[in-house]
Amino acid sequence: MKLLLSRWDVDPDLSDDDGRTPLSYAAEEGAQSVISLLLERGDVDPNLSDSNGRTPLSYAVVAEEEQEGTVELFLDHADIEPDSPDNDDRTPLSYAAEAGVESAVELLLECDDVKPDSLDSAGRTPLSYAAIFGWEQNGVVELLLYCGDVNADSPGEDGRTLLSFAAEAGALGAVELLLKRDDVDASSSDKYGRTLFSYAAEEGALAAAKLLLEYEDVEPDLADNDGRTPLSFAAERGARGVVEMLLEDCGVNPDISDTDRRTPLSYAAEQGAHTVVKLLLGCGDINPDSADACGRTPLSFAAAEGAQGVVKLLLETRGVDPNSSDKDGRGPLSFAAEEGAFDAVELLLEGGACSDSADTDGRTPLSYAAQREALSVAELLLEYDDVEPDSVDTGGRTPLSYAAEEQCSEPSGGPTGTAGIMPRRRDGTGPLTVVLCRSG
Repeated sequence: MKLLLSRWDVDPDLSDDDGRTPLSYAAEEGAQSVISLLLERGDVDPNLSDSNGRTPLSYAVVAEEEQEGTVELFLDHADIEPDSPDNDDRTPLSYAAEAGVESAVELLLECDDVKPDSLDSAGRTPLSYAAIFGWEQNGVVELLLYCGDVNADSPGEDGRTLLSFAAEAGALGAVELLLKRDDVDASSSDKYGRTLFSYAAEEGALAAAKLLLEYEDVEPDLADNDGRTPLSFAAERGARGVVEMLLEDCGVNPDISDTDRRTPLSYAAEQGAHTVVKLLLGCGDINPDSADACGRTPLSFAAAEGAQGVVKLLLETRGVDPNSSDKDGRGPLSFAAEEGAFDAVELLLEGGACSDSADTDGRTPLSYAAQREALSVAELLLEYDDVEPDSVDTGGRTPLSYAAEEQCSEPSGGPTGTAGIMPRRRDGTGPLTVVLCRSG
């Protein structure tokens, strides 16, 4: 290294295809002796950025955690620009805060040119990154929070505040620190109408959600611009603890629908969140068969995902129609057959679903199963006498037509082992084609 650097015909700032220089790599590794040798040369630019706009200092702040003193080598250089942003407008302080490197954060905050509250292109501040990654324990959050020039409740371009991100991440320590400040609003909402509590509920951050509810201004049932409530988001995520708290302790409306007319039950059913579905069905004031704007019910969504447990639970619930159809005339069985979900199809048939119901395009469950090449589902459907194996849809196509098309479009020996989907034979036909030909 010294030999090469002693030669003035060696360019120490020559960059690679990513725009990175030897100093950039040395900084990333915290190689202090190499950094010192390079910075001692008068022709090395300590602020030269790579193709991502990152300077050597931006890499050094992360290396500081393992190699203390790395950042100081750069900050002692007369020409260093300590607050140089990259292509995403992230500064060295932003990266140091994200990595939780307390010594690097402290050193950078001592620089007059460093803006502790700078916003990147995502509208995030260094404090935001520190809080989200839970660096309150090693003092990084407090360093940034009380440096004097930080607005702890400053909203980004989407209107989200630091507390919003901390609540979403379930960073309880950061949430507690922020809520102690008089300038932080626990009930603020972003441009989408979503509150801090809504984000905490969606992520199942129960401790953070409970902490927020201690503030009178926080409304646990407040809907956003799309009509979705914290319960709606928690149900979709399958966050049992938050759902239980909202239903039992907060008394929220369990059946409120959003602008798409979807209820918390609808979202939970689609995700196959069995426990949450059971909790919601246990509420007295709930319609288990409510249809959304497209006419789809919770059973329809569960069937489409092959969520066997939820399908069974809903079919056992009074008021659930196994033959409900959406605006396209498709029922739960149609979606389950298309998914190749044998267990869900079997449950629906046993629960009273019409085995040969056609949608507005004239397509039956068998037609969808054939297109999916779901052999086991097709065989099950063909056991029912009312199933027409040669039914014709509005486009003049039969189940056999769809099966043949699929088998011609896939390479020989195509998909196997998933939801009863079988491979073709060497002659180009598949088991489902054979079954349908025989049935016809």
